Amino acid sequence: FDYLYSNDDTYTSAYTLAQLYAICMSDRYTDYLAVGDEIYIVLDTDAIADTSIIFQVYGFNHFELATEEGMAHVVFGMKGLLAGNKQMNPTSTNAGGWDSSNMRKWLNETIITVLPLMLQNMIRSVKVLASEGGQSAVITTSIDKLFLFSNAEVGFDISAVPYRDEVSSSANNVTFSLFVDNSSRIKKTYNGEGSAQYWWLRSPDASSTTYFRNVGGNGYAYSGNANTSSFVAFGFCV
Repeated sequence: FDYLYSNDDTYTSAYTLAQLYAICMSDRYTDYLAVGDEIYIVLDTDAIADTSIIFQVYGFNHFELATEEGMAHVVFGMKGLLAGNKQMNPTSTNAGGWDSSNMRKWLNETIITVLPLMLQNMIRSVKVLASEGGQSAVITTSIDKLFLFSNAEVGFDISAVPYRDEVSSSANNVTFSLFVDNSSRIKKTYNGEGSAQYWWLRSPDASSTTYFRNVGGNGYAYSGNANTSSFVAFGFCV
């Protein structure tokens, strides 16, 4: 098969979307899914330039469910980057962190609506952790369906405060196993076939009141003013 699931008949799918959902919700998801497995989603929207998005399995049991029923079984994240760049905030501030960011609002109010309805209905609300910004180590909990990844989740500063606290203590791993070095953190537009770009993380820079962390086009750790534009790779849980 070409993908775990695709809504494009050009490709073969291992499962229907209903079967994939059933696997994710069962206790045997790791018998059928592996880190790096992909789903290919064709989009029908004018809201963004992308006509399709490839999502990969990033990991398992990483985010706590908003319903207090344990962990979401499977984390999916974009293989590449959305074609257009985006500010984290309209002004140069990281006050309030991810929870107060314009990026969070855009993902959970606009971008989720471009996904096929059946996929939207599969996505579970989870607790997303990030510092509150403003050089504070206080961690806020947001309830989200779509989210950006954190500094430690991609392998940066995994033992440093506050970044280490932006991952649930119940998570299987702090860093997703896809991210092993700078090369593995390089992301490109158009499902990985375009150009390498800077991409946002949800973590406010701990040493700044205006920066959020991001990943450079070379895979190294950087930071950028919240009102500058970087590219976006979002994730969700099932």
